[in-house]
Amino acid sequence: MADVFAVKKSGGIAVAEITKSEITMYEIDMVKKDFSGILEKDSKDVILNFKNLDFISSLVLAAMVYLLKLTKDKGGKLKLCELRDKVNEVFKVTDLDKVFEIYPTESEALKSFNE
Repeated sequence: MADVFAVKKSGGIAVAEITKSEITMYEIDMVKKDFSGILEKDSKDVILNFKNLDFISSLVLAAMVYLLKLTKDKGGKLKLCELRDKVNEVFKVTDLDKVFEIYPTESEALKSFNE
């Protein structure tokens, strides 16, 4: 199985790009484990870039809420960016767009850490 995240650092912030177009239910545990690793070794502040993700299931939404809690428990911030239209619509319909900080671009998400 290929890695779910490609991680780079920008000014102390971990930018984790989701590399897959879809995350299956079989990959949820790996997503949680890999994300925990990002928090531990890269940064407690994370941007998840969704530009490659075409589809999001309810299991992935639940995992995103878990990742947000995990980040907050570590004293960090989790921000999302570059959601495709279908994925963004799911966040809006479920009102999760009010729970997560969502930005249209990665650069805007990065700038928001300085505000």
